[in-house]
Amino acid sequence: MITDEPSPLSDESAVTPQTQPEVSAVETPATDGRWIELFKAFGAWGGSVALLILIPLLFAIPYFAYLVYSKRIPTAEQLVQDKTFLLLQILAVIPSHLLTLGLAWLLVTNRRRRPFAQTLGLSWPPGLPAWRGFSVCFLVAIVLLGGSTNYQRPGRREN
Repeated sequence: MITDEPSPLSDESAVTPQTQPEVSAVETPATDGRWIELFKAFGAWGGSVALLILIPLLFAIPYFAYLVYSKRIPTAEQLVQDKTFLLLQILAVIPSHLLTLGLAWLLVTNRRRRPFAQTLGLSWPPGLPAWRGFSVCFLVAIVLLGGSTNYQRPGRREN
């Protein structure tokens, strides 16, 4: 088919040689920012570990004070058997994790200068309404929960 429109494959590039733009100096990426981000990541990890150690200790100190006040100084073996101490240690993990999430939120948002969800790339796909996404997540959770509670170990018979 012959038309009067110019061809998308023009012969000008074949006739005239392409010149590459001159590079005056070798550009290096800014590595200072990368190192700072790496140190922030390791600092967040260290902060998380420190919170998981310190917060349970802070929960245990009042209980130890109570035990000393009531003249019952426990040994390590007695503490492992003490249900109140174990409950306090388990409950102390919750604020530790919440504070760790807060630390991560501060680092991701650069101290509230950037939006959290957009920085992490969290968004619904454009063709999926929110209600449908929640429904699918709920159904997957129910199936996984049902599968994990209905699991039978080999050699064990249940009626």
